[in-house]
Amino acid sequence: MAEVFRYPPGMAPKTLAALGGSYGNVAALRACLDHARGADMRAFLGDGIGCCGHSEEILAIIKDNFDVLVAGNHEQQAASKAESCGCGYASPEDEAISCEAFRLATESLTDASVAWLGTWPDHRIIEMDGGRVLLCHGSPVNHGPTWGGPCRSRSSSSVMSKTRERVRNRTPRGASSEKPAPRPGVTSIVSCVCFQYSNCAGAM
Repeated sequence: MAEVFRYPPGMAPKTLAALGGSYGNVAALRACLDHARGADMRAFLGDGIGCCGHSEEILAIIKDNFDVLVAGNHEQQAASKAESCGCGYASPEDEAISCEAFRLATESLTDASVAWLGTWPDHRIIEMDGGRVLLCHGSPVNHGPTWGGPCRSRSSSSVMSKTRERVRNRTPRGASSEKPAPRPGVTSIVSCVCFQYSNCAGAM
């Protein structure tokens, strides 16, 4: 049973801002935090590090700005020093890109940061003013599919050599089976939503 965050009578938080999936995008995480100002409690639901790099900077922001932490697959994989993020994309090319991005995101982590990521729990229960809230990453029982297996078995060296340059340059190319192109006539001006994009520019 997960530890329950309890408060003295009359002190339980009434509002909760739950954020997650920054994937190393510092600008997006800061924008989300700015949007969450005024919440009684802020919870981070995992996958802080990822394809945008800046891992140490992201972890510093998370450490300074969140009351409750929950591990995502990226944190769990980094803490176990795995080669992949554990997302298990169905497309071999997407999996290869994901694996290379994960290596770039974790290679700069200090030993202290890796150890800290290993302390993040799978889920937490918060005693709010209106009742209990279960916080988890994806699902209380499963953080995500594992179709892909280890990176080294999912992609050839030729695929990896092509994807490495794409990941380092942060420039997506072509349509992805996991992230289809937007519908015609739709324009997005959102810049503060924390989801995974291979292009880590400020505006999405």
